[in-house]
Amino acid sequence: MGTRMLTGEELALRWHIIEPYVRKSLAYGLGDLTTYDIFIECQQFICQCWVREEEHGVINGVAITRLLTHKQYKEMVIVCTTSEGWFEHGPEILEMLEQFGRDMECKYASVYGRKGWVRALKDYGYEEPYTTLMKEL
Repeated sequence: MGTRMLTGEELALRWHIIEPYVRKSLAYGLGDLTTYDIFIECQQFICQCWVREEEHGVINGVAITRLLTHKQYKEMVIVCTTSEGWFEHGPEILEMLEQFGRDMECKYASVYGRKGWVRALKDYGYEEPYTTLMKEL
């Protein structure tokens, strides 16, 4: 069926299906966002929830984007992606998300993720402009 953004009431009604996908992806992060935070930000259009659906609306993948406004530019961050067959469907989903970022007048599309994403996205024009080092205090 394809990939599309869910908003408003439809997102609220289907969040119980989407939330486990998002939770699984966030388990690899720093804990700066919870699934509840993302749900609220999706309702405010700060975050956006994209679903990949099979026939009859069965969800088999979720992506979350987040729009950030900096003083000098706007950035679309791909917060998480979880999909069966990412390397099969990923390129088309990535292009769709990038087009959304352009439509929102973002200067950059960014992916916050583990090292494996550097290799996976290199062929799609993504580069690692810097390395972030972090220590828990």
